[in-house]
Amino acid sequence: GVDTEHYFEMKSELLARNMIVSKKKRYAIALILTEAQLDVLKDLYPDKNKMIEYLKSIRLEPIIEVKGLEVVRSDVADIVVEEMQRMLEDLLLERKTPGQLRKDIQELFIKIRRLATKDLNKIAIPARLNSWEDKHGRPIKTAKALAIKEYNEKHPDNPILLGEKCLMVYTKDVVGAKVWKIGEKPTVRPHEIDWKKMFKALLEKKAEVWYDLLSATKRQ
Repeated sequence: GVDTEHYFEMKSELLARNMIVSKKKRYAIALILTEAQLDVLKDLYPDKNKMIEYLKSIRLEPIIEVKGLEVVRSDVADIVVEEMQRMLEDLLLERKTPGQLRKDIQELFIKIRRLATKDLNKIAIPARLNSWEDKHGRPIKTAKALAIKEYNEKHPDNPILLGEKCLMVYTKDVVGAKVWKIGEKPTVRPHEIDWKKMFKALLEKKAEVWYDLLSATKRQ
């Protein structure tokens, strides 16, 4: 028989078209209705079948929400953010297959190299330096720190301050990078860029996250 004394009551927290969960606190979702919106609909349509009919009739467009993925971080180049947002939408709205998106990821670096001749700001890495010394009081000698120091020596009247966001590309020279203030026109030339380091900074870790996402999609 059926146990009528002990049972679970399941509660719907949201309505989504698709959701991809990669790791803890790392997911993307095509959200249709929030919990609050669902509660209002349940009051208006106590009959679930009528509520479903209503939802089908209005054809709500999903909103893409992302948590923990590279597209929401502030230290990712504009072109990578734009391309990843597009790919997320293609994946969640089923406009492209995981196989097609894997090809898009592979072609992204070619697109970045081409864009470097037109708009270096879009491929540059957002960067900031919070201290000139490490926790042991020793000077920080990373490419970013050296590049900011070089910039400040050339622009004493308008230096890049500690904590100020700037834009950076890795270069083949001794310093290893060039920086400039947001809104400035960069002086570095595409042939001076160290593309191996740029690929690692721009795409290597991001591609790993994406392949993980696509694998999670395949498993569902």
